[in-house]
Amino acid sequence: MDDQHNPYASPTSPVEAAAAVPVDATHAERMRREYLKHEASVQSIGTLYYLGAVVLGFWTVVALTRMADLDPGELAAAAISGVLAVLLYCLSRGLEKLQPWVKGPVAVLSVIGLFAFPLGTLINGYILYLVFCEKGRVVFSPQYREIIRQTPHIKYQSSVVVTIFLVLVVILLAVVGLGFLLD
Repeated sequence: MDDQHNPYASPTSPVEAAAAVPVDATHAERMRREYLKHEASVQSIGTLYYLGAVVLGFWTVVALTRMADLDPGELAAAAISGVLAVLLYCLSRGLEKLQPWVKGPVAVLSVIGLFAFPLGTLINGYILYLVFCEKGRVVFSPQYREIIRQTPHIKYQSSVVVTIFLVLVVILLAVVGLGFLLD
């Protein structure tokens, strides 16, 4: 009797059948290369959220070190910024790992960000596009995570200009932060 076909087995749905079929290496590599740029773009949102978490966390620490000088409204603002810093950090980790649970919170933050006209509208509109377009649905799927697991050798290479720009932004943030501390 053929091991592949069992006439007494219960029928499977097309989704179960597709999940049971192993993805060959060439297909996995082809899929990964096709969606790699979109994957990197989604993960760059995570980097943006991570920078926001660092800035808010730093501001919270600075505000709480001056807690004796804060009125109740400023203290509440510091607490809210601390909670937002933790939220942004968690979202950045989820986006980095392409976890589907981040889509809801990212959508809420992006819809709120749409009201920050004009730059916030552009950035958050693009974030909504990246997360919810067809490629975004693929990148957040369990099948794509399996493709990533099968193709660890395929990495996105960012350009030198982007890397230099990111380093300059981090240096600028550090200088501004030191200015606040020395104040």
